[in-house]
Amino acid sequence: MSALWNRGLPAVLVTFAAQEMMSQTPAQPTACTLVGQRATRLSADTLPGGQHVAFIGGGVILKCPSRGITITSDSAERHPDKDFLVGNVVVKLVDGRTLKSPHLIYNQITRTISSDTTYSITGKQGEQRGVGFRSNRTFTSFRCLANCGGDFKVLVPKL
Repeated sequence: MSALWNRGLPAVLVTFAAQEMMSQTPAQPTACTLVGQRATRLSADTLPGGQHVAFIGGGVILKCPSRGITITSDSAERHPDKDFLVGNVVVKLVDGRTLKSPHLIYNQITRTISSDTTYSITGKQGEQRGVGFRSNRTFTSFRCLANCGGDFKVLVPKL
């Protein structure tokens, strides 16, 4: 694990998780740390066209203390045009909400985050859930694709 660690594989995936998924200012990435677990495995490969892919398995924990962001998943993958968080994904968003899904995809070209599986987002106002979503990187523009629902607190003024 240390040879791949020293060659910068975690930096590739930390950049994916912090800068691309959560940064509100893309030019200023958030410093994050990959917290190595006993079972964490790192590997990288080069595709026939010279492009690189990177994999982390055995448990992924990314901590971004300056922004209060924590991302966990069973594994992560970085491909030339997309990044994947796979298995039991939990993302503590900047505004305090928590996103949970079996997997997330970050499209580097369109700069969007998506999933085609179940998801839930919980926060102070309640919970939103559904099957599949599309969002911008900061989750300020979010669209549920199917079976959308949730439980929310709504403030009703006295008349």
